[in-house]
Amino acid sequence: MSEGLSEIWRISPLTSVHATLVCCGHPRTVWKHGCFAVSEMLVRRRSEHNDGEIGSLEELSLAQERLGKIEHLQNWCSGLRILLLQDNLIPAIENVGRLKRLEYLNLALNCVERVDGLQGCESLCKLDLTLNFVGELSSVATLRHNLALRCLSVPSLHTASQFRIVDVITTTILEGYVVTPTWKAVTLIY
Repeated sequence: MSEGLSEIWRISPLTSVHATLVCCGHPRTVWKHGCFAVSEMLVRRRSEHNDGEIGSLEELSLAQERLGKIEHLQNWCSGLRILLLQDNLIPAIENVGRLKRLEYLNLALNCVERVDGLQGCESLCKLDLTLNFVGELSSVATLRHNLALRCLSVPSLHTASQFRIVDVITTTILEGYVVTPTWKAVTLIY
C-alpha cells in the first residue's frame, strides 16, 4: 500500500473467514473475496433522511457497498417498503422473507443465481434482477407465491424457451413488455 492509503485503510484479521476493515474511522466486516457485511452502522449511515432511526425505515439504499450477503435487515428494518441493493456482490436472495411490507426489491448488477427466498414478501410488486446470473430458470416459479408481483425484470428469461410464464401468473409486465392472457397461453406451449 502507498503511504496515503495506509493512513485511510487499516485491516485487522479476526479469523480466516473475515477481517475488520477500518476506513476513515468506520469499521466494516470484510468477508472472504473482499465482500462486506451489512452492519448496523452502515444502515444508520444510509438512513440519514430518517435521523438515523432504522426501526421505522421504509426505504433503504445499500447500492454499491460491495455487500456479499443480505442479513439483519428483516430484524432491524421490518417495515421496509423499498430496498435498493443494486451493484453489490450478492449471490443469493436470503433473509428478506419476513419483510411483509416490501414492495420493491432492486438486486440489479449482483451475482444472484436462483430466485428464491421471497415467498414471505406478501406486498412485493416489483422485482429487478437485471444483469445477474440467474441460471436456474425453474427457480423463477417460486414467485407464484407473490400474488402482488406485477413487474419482473430478469433479462436471462427473455430468450429462455424453457421458461413458462404461466408459473408467474400475476405478473403483468415482464422485461418492459405487457403480459397478455394470449401471451401466457402461447408460452405454455413452449
